[in-house]
Amino acid sequence: MIKNLLVLSVLLVVSAGVKAERTYEYKCWLTMSDGSEMIAMVRLDTKGNHGQARAKLARSKVVETAEGARDFKKVHECVELYKPFTSSKAQSLDQRSVR
Repeated sequence: MIKNLLVLSVLLVVSAGVKAERTYEYKCWLTMSDGSEMIAMVRLDTKGNHGQARAKLARSKVVETAEGARDFKKVHECVELYKPFTSSKAQSLDQRSVR
């Protein structure tokens, strides 16, 4: 009994000291500088809100794409990765986007 409690105590101390790094993913609907629109993925280190994802993008004004870095002029909306956009235009664009 005492041995089981000791093992349990050690496991609790070890697990409390280990902090798993977790990222939270969001998707944002953007208008690019050339007028085209796209969905961009944003990762945050803490569970934030859509405003934090939007702010992170807004600070950079550049998004990495398969073709390289591209400038954008507007962030319309950000949502959690697996949630739908409120805009039907963004939902349509999201369905056509490659992940």
